[in-house]
Amino acid sequence: MLCTQFPDPNASTGSFYNNLWEQNILLQAKSKSIAYIDKKGPLSLKATLKGSERYIIDKVPIEVNPGSILIINENHSYSSIIDSDCEVDSLSIYFKKDLDKQVFAGLIKEESFLLSNPDYTLVNMSFFEFRQNRSNLLLLLNL
Repeated sequence: MLCTQFPDPNASTGSFYNNLWEQNILLQAKSKSIAYIDKKGPLSLKATLKGSERYIIDKVPIEVNPGSILIINENHSYSSIIDSDCEVDSLSIYFKKDLDKQVFAGLIKEESFLLSNPDYTLVNMSFFEFRQNRSNLLLLLNL
């Protein structure tokens, strides 16, 4: 699913929120001022194509700009704030529930096991949450 407008920060229903855990969502939207306070969601990747967006995770502010990306784990509470004189072009990729666990299981389990257990997922998988400079490959792809 592709979204080109930010969902209402005060809502909990609507097309975006209703599909948030069920499908992969690419959100690319622009704003000078918007804030999401104490939100939770699926595993997501955060970046900006222009400008800076501030995230707060466990009371630690993290600035995301065009040279960096941020991974936020499933169900981890965070805040996201855009407050800029210039328009910020924000990019978020939300992965459907358990996609990361299914991909990892596909990498380490035998094909015969996966064919017999198509819904198999590994539990308690998480990524390090910190701002990372984008790799040269992502820069070439303009992500």
